[in-house]
Amino acid sequence: RWNYTMAMHDWKMKYAAVKFSNDTQHLDIKSYDKFTLPQTNFTPYYKLPHRFIEYQVGSYDGNLQYEIQVDNASYSKDQPDIILQGYNTTLFYKYKTPLIPGRSNKVVLRLHESNFRHRDWKKASRYDLMIVLAYINLFLVRMYPTNGTYSPSSTDIVMDASTDLGYHGLGKMDRIEECRCPHGYRGRSCERCDFGYNRANRYLATGICMPWEWHREEYYKVSTSTTMRNYHYV
Repeated sequence: RWNYTMAMHDWKMKYAAVKFSNDTQHLDIKSYDKFTLPQTNFTPYYKLPHRFIEYQVGSYDGNLQYEIQVDNASYSKDQPDIILQGYNTTLFYKYKTPLIPGRSNKVVLRLHESNFRHRDWKKASRYDLMIVLAYINLFLVRMYPTNGTYSPSSTDIVMDASTDLGYHGLGKMDRIEECRCPHGYRGRSCERCDFGYNRANRYLATGICMPWEWHREEYYKVSTSTTMRNYHYV
């Protein structure tokens, strides 16, 4: 086991402003390369960069750690603290412990389905979280105001990960899952498409893995181009 560590004000950090409507059922998300004060009714978020997104199944059941500082107790408790998106699935996490103004509040989030909810606040299943971790395309962490305004924090954010290589020095996993995958799938939990397959957004909300021949036929149905698209194995 090892981890990713990054300062919240690192130059690689991106930012986003999120507007919630209809009890978080609909999200209006605006992304920024540099921090910009959000418009009215938008909540600012850190948008975690490459090392925290895409394939992160190895982080399942590990911890995400960061710190929150607030000026007073009048902050809004309605918006989620974490937003994860991947494969047409959005999951939320809310920090339940009341924040103490004027001091650092350490958040230790276990990346487990018991801590995440869907947009309608129904509990997420293990399948839901594993699908999102298989290819995270959006990882947002809520910002809180300090000194009366919003600004990037100098504290660190740390996310656990795991690897087959044992030289990172943070201990070994006690147990791992090793599934027997059907044709077209790979990964310890069969969460990725195998070589020669690509995910098609058909039939299931998370899509299914279909062979390249199927994609080629579908592509030529709607295009006269003879140039094939690039595929990624996720």
